[in-house]
Amino acid sequence: MLVFLLIAASLASLFAGTFYLKRALALTATATSYIRSAAQGYVVLEGEGSLMPGRSITAPFSGTPCLWWSSQVESLLALGPGGDTRLAPNPDALNMHFSTEPFLLKDGTGDCLVDPAEATIHAKTREVWYGSSFEVSALRKQRKANDDFRFVEERIDLHQRIVARGYFQTHDNGGTKTNTLTQPPDGRHYVLSTMREDLLAKRLRFKAVMALGSFVLLAACAVYAGSRA
Repeated sequence: MLVFLLIAASLASLFAGTFYLKRALALTATATSYIRSAAQGYVVLEGEGSLMPGRSITAPFSGTPCLWWSSQVESLLALGPGGDTRLAPNPDALNMHFSTEPFLLKDGTGDCLVDPAEATIHAKTREVWYGSSFEVSALRKQRKANDDFRFVEERIDLHQRIVARGYFQTHDNGGTKTNTLTQPPDGRHYVLSTMREDLLAKRLRFKAVMALGSFVLLAACAVYAGSRA
């Protein structure tokens, strides 16, 4: 039984390492385009995010106006024997939500309407609060021993620089042209990131190395356990 568990874990690590490596390589495979001259299809755009005229988007925990947000609540569990008061986040998150409102990307040559609904989003703005109930008004930055929940919010803030990888199309609506960026139909990565691409690629390569290292270690353990069985 142990051998099969080790084999399964090693294969999962191999899959994760390959996934992160492919993501890292994809970040450098396509040159950045200007919105005005971008080709129809899969492109990389970089510019400043902006709200659509007359629209507003507000993050739920902080109340901060933004372009995109995600939120989740995590239950906190007491650890250790004898009622140890240390707390740790439960991996099972509660009440996970995210915004799906489109926003504009501007690079000085044109505007593009970005649909974040199906994108993988890397947002560098992240805030954490704690509380003993779901009352948002009672959230605090400092954790107390009687807190039962951790509240996590990630955001793309107004006017942040965004690198966007997705499917670019120009639609002619009766003489008015609208550029859009959406999920590529061929399954390629749809990514919105407020992080520099070189730093994001470095992070993904690190994850790939760690996962592939785990694969080698677990595979070696599986071979050793099999020889001892």
